[in-house]
Amino acid sequence: LVVCVDYLDIVDSSRIIDEFRRVLQFEKHLFISGTVLAEDDLDGVFDELMHAVFPLHNDYYLAADLVTILELNEFRMFKEKVDLYRENMAMLSGFFNGLYPGHGDISLYVAEHAEELIRLYDMKDGSLALPYYTAVYSRKKPPAEQQGTNPYKGTPL
Repeated sequence: LVVCVDYLDIVDSSRIIDEFRRVLQFEKHLFISGTVLAEDDLDGVFDELMHAVFPLHNDYYLAADLVTILELNEFRMFKEKVDLYRENMAMLSGFFNGLYPGHGDISLYVAEHAEELIRLYDMKDGSLALPYYTAVYSRKKPPAEQQGTNPYKGTPL
């Protein structure tokens, strides 16, 4: 079992997914969870907000994109769910500004994108309803021809 919680948004996700594939034996499990973008946030409005707040932020995925990426990397999803949690952005911004001075002033960005943040993340009183993705995957066993056997063995040339 490999457990990955709240990590994909601060690392190079392609490299970490390669590492998941390397360390997990076939038919073993990956538990993954973290904040994702709202389904309709195709422009990454929340991503841009987090870049302003936290300089080490990489990117969030749409939940459907994360499923696709993992399936393309030999993982099969067993079960997934998305819950919402509220995050006070002023408190979060203040926290990260204490760690990384000069970051965290999001008032202008929030004002410019208020309509989208209200529609996508139910912004109220400075807090957002953020989607939190939780899922269990299994490492797929590749077809026989990818396991070192020759599919053409015995075929005349």
